[in-house]
Amino acid sequence: MCRILGQRDGADLAYLGLTLREYVDRLHAIQAQLTQRFVYWAPIALGGDRERSWSKQGPFGEAKQRRVGRRLVSRTQGPGLIISLTQEPDDGVDSPTPRGLVTSFHTSVALDRVRELRDAAATDEESAQRMRQVQEAYEVRKEAYLRLVVPIVLSRTLSTEQVRAARAWGPGVGKVPSSPQALRAEVSCGYQPRWVDVAVRIALEDLGENLPNPGWNSFARARWHWQAVCEHWHSHHRAEK
Repeated sequence: MCRILGQRDGADLAYLGLTLREYVDRLHAIQAQLTQRFVYWAPIALGGDRERSWSKQGPFGEAKQRRVGRRLVSRTQGPGLIISLTQEPDDGVDSPTPRGLVTSFHTSVALDRVRELRDAAATDEESAQRMRQVQEAYEVRKEAYLRLVVPIVLSRTLSTEQVRAARAWGPGVGKVPSSPQALRAEVSCGYQPRWVDVAVRIALEDLGENLPNPGWNSFARARWHWQAVCEHWHSHHRAEK
């Protein structure tokens, strides 16, 4: 909800007598009372969750959960793993698979393992063609991300709230870049939806009413058309120069 509202709309919560930060903190306090934290991990498999045999540890406190998750993510030996950090309802159910609020990561060797499995599965030309199409689509999206999103994110010094919002989900959660060089290295390492969020918010702030489509004046709609919005931001800035 906070990502959709954004800091600019924090005044919408004034009727509660709370700032947006206080409101979020209270939600987190309630959530901590009603949930438990676990760490799940399983070998990479192309069949998805149905093909995975999950291992599980917990319940943990938040700090211990992060430490266990980072230790698993840093593995460089053995099969590639998918790791899930969960916040589950405290209802006494010993779930064999991740549930509730789930944040997932992969070990560094996981992508190599996925490629090996996909290569083994591509036994006919039709399967290989589908795989190539998926890869080509990803490369097109990554190129658009590097060309459009990265320059917008790096166009100014990000506020603390923007960095926190970008780090609320996705790979690398919890890490904070220690310098502009570290931020540039992280943002540029590949397509990351959270930095697309930040770029779209910056574009909406800079463009104001000057949007490619007047109907895209909300974050949700602008985010859906992120490439067109970012292209327009670049055109607008080139025209100003």
